Amino acid sequence: MKVHSLMLGLTLMIAATVSQAFIGEVTGEVSIIRSHDSTVSTDWMSLKTVTSAGSCTTYGGLAIFYFREDEHAKRQISMALAAKMASKKVVIGYDDVNLRNGGCLIRYIDIFE
Repeated sequence: MKVHSLMLGLTLMIAATVSQAFIGEVTGEVSIIRSHDSTVSTDWMSLKTVTSAGSCTTYGGLAIFYFREDEHAKRQISMALAAKMASKKVVIGYDDVNLRNGGCLIRYIDIFE
C-alpha cells in the first residue's frame, strides 16, 4: 500500500511540474529565419509584428523563437520558409519556461490565410 501511495505522489509531483510550462501563441508574418552553422547550433525565427512574447528574448526588437534540435524542427523550418515566401501569416505555439539562450522554444507552427 505504501508503495502505491509513494508512486501516486511521485506521479502527481511530476505532472504538476510538467503542467507549469506556459504555452503561448503569437500570430504574424515571418520576419527572420536564422540558421547557424554546427558550431552555434541554434536556429530561430521571428515574426514581423511580435515585439514581445512572455519571457522570450528579442533580436532587433522582435521576439525570438528557437527551433528544437530534432526531426520536427526540419519540418517547422520548412513551414516557416514556405510561409515567408508566400507572405502568409503563421501561428507559433511556444514554450515560455524551457528557454534556449533566452529564447522560447517552438512547440508548433500553423500556416493560414
